[in-house]
Amino acid sequence: MLIKLTGFALFFVLFFYNSSFSQGFKEELSIPAAAHRASHGSPIITYKGTIYFSYVTPDRKTVVGSNKNGWNWTTVHNNTTNDLTHSTPSLGIDDQGFIHVVYDMHDDPWNYSISDSPEDISSFKKIGSSDSRMLKGELITYPFMVRDNNGILFISYRDYVNKTGPGEITTRRITNGMLAWFDSENKKWVSMGTGQHSAFAEDNSYGVYKPRIRFDRNNRLHIAWLWRWKVPYGADAMQPTYAWTDDNESFFTATGSRYTLPITHTQPTKSNGGLVRDVSWTQYWVALNELRIGIDPQNRPHVLYRGTDKTYRKQMFNNSSWDEPTDWSSFSQIISPSGTFLKLFTNKLEVSTDEGKTWKSFNYPESGSYEYLIHDDSYLRTTGNLRFQAKRKSDHRMKIWTFSLANGTDVSPPNPPGNVSVASDNKN
Repeated sequence: MLIKLTGFALFFVLFFYNSSFSQGFKEELSIPAAAHRASHGSPIITYKGTIYFSYVTPDRKTVVGSNKNGWNWTTVHNNTTNDLTHSTPSLGIDDQGFIHVVYDMHDDPWNYSISDSPEDISSFKKIGSSDSRMLKGELITYPFMVRDNNGILFISYRDYVNKTGPGEITTRRITNGMLAWFDSENKKWVSMGTGQHSAFAEDNSYGVYKPRIRFDRNNRLHIAWLWRWKVPYGADAMQPTYAWTDDNESFFTATGSRYTLPITHTQPTKSNGGLVRDVSWTQYWVALNELRIGIDPQNRPHVLYRGTDKTYRKQMFNNSSWDEPTDWSSFSQIISPSGTFLKLFTNKLEVSTDEGKTWKSFNYPESGSYEYLIHDDSYLRTTGNLRFQAKRKSDHRMKIWTFSLANGTDVSPPNPPGNVSVASDNKN
């Protein structure tokens, strides 16, 4: 039966159709197969409307692409190590538009390249040890790049270094936590730590594991990480720990107690807010492999971690202390500038506009079970919308999807951010 709509009826149907898709997915990229399989990097970034993405091909080439004039790709590394859990590349773009990519490292020397021209992936230079742009560090793992609200590029990573004194770690080397920001005017990275290795966190009895960084609306840098007791490796990471800095030099606990750098495991406590969760080292229910940090519109940090009982738990600092753990159904925690909470699952996205009290589900556009879900932090903070990678388990197809949020319009930080000058290229 054919129904002809005219007048108000036609207007109503068109309005309803458009409104129902004010929230929905848009496919930006579909790659037949991707080899890397980790969720700790930063392989996707949007800059001035162009998406940049890096991944490992099935024949183990590390490539960088952009969709400026359709998707185009450049190989930066021809023989990626067959350790694809750790070889996930990370991308960053500095405040002059140069593209930085780090790749293929698991306790290895830096593999690091920078584009020869701004906003141009056609050619890259491999950065050597004598280049002023080389980062500090010896044996690197888990690099993660993010831009602040003024376009300055930051990086966090783990280094594997010689012990600086006696301690309970019995091996010669320990793992520490490193932070740096890129001084584009002088073409060099500025380390945000002290001591022999310029670390922000280091201890001869406790290894530092997977530091994660995020910026709030005031451009404050928030950091969360884990410790490993007596060993630099193993599945016994615990004691989720937190710090913040406004000037990239002075670091504080959640309650405002100042740390002495490098931060050791004895400095963060439950009372000073440095420990998100204070658990005896023999209580392995919080043995972790990873954690996440998100910042809400009130600039409150939320830290998500997983216990050995496979339960995901989230805690928020409520201006005086860390609240009690909340059960969380996903190892994904994304908070938009307007306060929308988002969770990425293997087959769907869940969205909450009331701080997690109620949730609405959106199935992914293509069926299947997806993993290695990583979102574009810069795009979220500058548009209020979600863009993320998702790899399908069955055939390793890699997707990039954008999900538009109807209420994602409140993205303006206080003007200006209090701790840094306002850059002119802050619009991505």
